[in-house]
This record gives sequence, C-alpha cells and structure tokens, in this order.
Amino acid sequence: MSQTRVHIGNARLVPIPVNKTANEFLTNLLKELGQDYDDSFNNVGNQLNCEFSDKYFYHEKSKQLFKLNDKELDTETDIIEANMNNDGSISYTLQFYDGGTWFGECIEEAFDKLFDKL
Repeated sequence: MSQTRVHIGNARLVPIPVNKTANEFLTNLLKELGQDYDDSFNNVGNQLNCEFSDKYFYHEKSKQLFKLNDKELDTETDIIEANMNNDGSISYTLQFYDGGTWFGECIEEAFDKLFDKL
C-alpha cells in the first residue's frame, strides 16, 4: 500500500580507496553484504541503492558512497533536503508519498540539490 513516508538521517562519506575504482569497491561491498552483482540493475551503484537503501547510498553524480543512519517517521507533506554538517557528514530529511517515488530517488534529489550548491 502506498503511503507518505518521512526519513530523517545522517550520511557519512565512505572513502573509496585510491587503488580501487568505485565499481570495484561497490562490487566488493555487495559481496560483503551477501549479494552478487545482478546486471538487471544496470550498474552496481543502482543495485546497492535498491537492495541496501536503509544502509548505504551511492551518489552517482559525485561518485561518492555514503553510510546511512536513517530513521523513518510518520507525517504528511513532501520535504526533500540535505545539509552539510561541520564534521563532513550530511544530514537529510525526506518526506514523500511512496506511490509516486521511492527513498532512493528522493535521497538522490536531495544530494543533487546539495552538491549543486557546493
């Protein structure tokens, strides 16, 4: 059933080692999480965002991986925002109706807006 969803959380950058490509690192992370890459997702970042959206978010535009500390709340109005904190982490608030969008799409929109401002 579709409903309004609210997510408030914090995203911490997970450094991708300089000796690995993002694709290699994300593929290894999927394996650590018990999954093999499934090409029906078109790329490993999409798979990670879909299957582990409560734990990780890969922002394709900035090519950065974030570990999420997410909490879902109840409420009614759409809110999509993200802010950079002094410690380098990103705080976000997402409130959306899941009949027309989903968590991954909203967090990507919030990060796009944030990185466009930086």
